Amino acid sequence: MKVSEFMITDVLKVDAHDPLELAAALMREHRVGMLVVERDGKVCGFLTARDIVYEGVAALAEGKSVAIGDITRNDLVTVHQDSDLFDVVRVMGNNRRWYIGVTDNAGECVGIVSVDDVMVIMISEFSHVADVVTRYSKLL
Repeated sequence: MKVSEFMITDVLKVDAHDPLELAAALMREHRVGMLVVERDGKVCGFLTARDIVYEGVAALAEGKSVAIGDITRNDLVTVHQDSDLFDVVRVMGNNRRWYIGVTDNAGECVGIVSVDDVMVIMISEFSHVADVVTRYSKLL
């Protein structure tokens, strides 16, 4: 199964210069754990709820003004939209990421995939395998 078949294309985007409080409010309002971060109209990274907790809260508690870009990981981890499910699993595992970007032929970020998305697909696929095994074992 190609990643283009299950990637999320309707993602929330914020600007790297926006205040961190905006990101936290958007995540809470939309019940998401990751935002796409842009700088000058181009995707430059992803911001996760974990990033906010581990990097942002301490700075905010010290009374510092924190922009989203100050704590955003700028090392984009992506797969091509034609990659398959196992490529996604491999890339996520090798890079220790819960979210990765999906790019098109021009290298533009056209979607994201979360570990939750992968788990839903894998559980569904394994359920089909279990059905086949059950039916086959009844024939023996």
